[in-house]
Amino acid sequence: MKQTSLKTFSYALLLGSAVLLTGCQTQSNNVLTFTPPAPTAQFNTANQRVVVNVVSQDQRNTATIASYTERGSMKHLTSSPEVSQLFQQVIQQGLNSKGFRIASGVNSNSNIVVRITDFNAQVTEGNLKYKIDSKVNIVVEVQGSKGTFSKSFGATNSQEGVFGVNNEGIQKIINKSFQDVVTKFYNDNEISNALLGLSN
Repeated sequence: MKQTSLKTFSYALLLGSAVLLTGCQTQSNNVLTFTPPAPTAQFNTANQRVVVNVVSQDQRNTATIASYTERGSMKHLTSSPEVSQLFQQVIQQGLNSKGFRIASGVNSNSNIVVRITDFNAQVTEGNLKYKIDSKVNIVVEVQGSKGTFSKSFGATNSQEGVFGVNNEGIQKIINKSFQDVVTKFYNDNEISNALLGLSN
């Protein structure tokens, strides 16, 4: 009797694990992973006096970064890490590389608020051809005791192809816009100058 119930329990466990694994596979098939490039800025010790608190806000209407039809059903893609976390990392490592110190809340003498307004691809599908238009846009606002300064960084890219669209093609074109925006931010000096000019 005990042996039978143990067997039943084991089968139930195996079945549960299989269902969980299937769920994980399905989820990962709908998630595109993005990694920011490493910054190349020169470290400036003069920037060490500025301690920055970075806040990232995803202001998009939806967490979906792209949608397309696969085998007759609509497929919705999201980003890993989440878009707000992705840009939090970008801004922090970009500022760190230039010599600014990163801290949270009361330990800082300035703030940077990053507002993500676009991070997506519009997929247009025809009978044979498809087109992917990607758009990434952020607004970086410096807040210091002496005032505020904001600047937008954006990029768009397009790609056309024949037959079926897929995750790889969508990721490639969104990633191109993402990398373009990150490079623009890394190479920018106006945010650095604002941090130095507006902080205590």
